[in-house]
Amino acid sequence: MAQSPSLLKARAAAASYGGVMAAFLKHSLRTLEGVRSLVQNWLVLCMGWISPGNREPGR
Repeated sequence: MAQSPSLLKARAAAASYGGVMAAFLKHSLRTLEGVRSLVQNWLVLCMGWISPGNREPGR
C-alpha cells in the first residue's frame, strides 16, 4: 500500500519534532535538577543561619 507524500511529510515532521522535544526535555530536566539542588543548598544555608540551635547532627 503506497503512502501519500503528505503522510510521509507529516511522519518526518513528527519524528524531527519528537527529537527536538526529547532534547529539550533532557536539557530542562538537567536544568531543573541544578535549580533544585541550588534551592536546596540555599534553604539549608538559610535554615542554619536563622536557627543554628536545632540543626540535626549528621546533616
